[in-house]
Amino acid sequence: METVAFLDTHILVWLYAGAADLLSATARKHIEEATLLVSPMALLEIDYLYETRQIRTRGQALYQALSAQLGLDLAEDSLAAIVQRAACPAPPCPAHYQGSHHPPAL
Repeated sequence: METVAFLDTHILVWLYAGAADLLSATARKHIEEATLLVSPMALLEIDYLYETRQIRTRGQALYQALSAQLGLDLAEDSLAAIVQRAACPAPPCPAHYQGSHHPPAL
């Protein structure tokens, strides 16, 4: 069974900044073992942080770096499907769509 983890904005920023030590040991283990996905919405949030001068890197540059470093992939489902998949407690779940697996809590 494939384990999928959707990385949230702050996790992406911490990983890009080399601050993985801020994550719990459990979160680091999931990141090492899971298929890593990012929602386009998280990249939009990163662009907002860039535009408000809270970080110095745009979403696309951060995504490309983490994709090369960690194998991070962009979730291509609709935003509604991504939200359902990330929010589902565990299979079987009525909100689950075909073949998906609930990402671990990071």
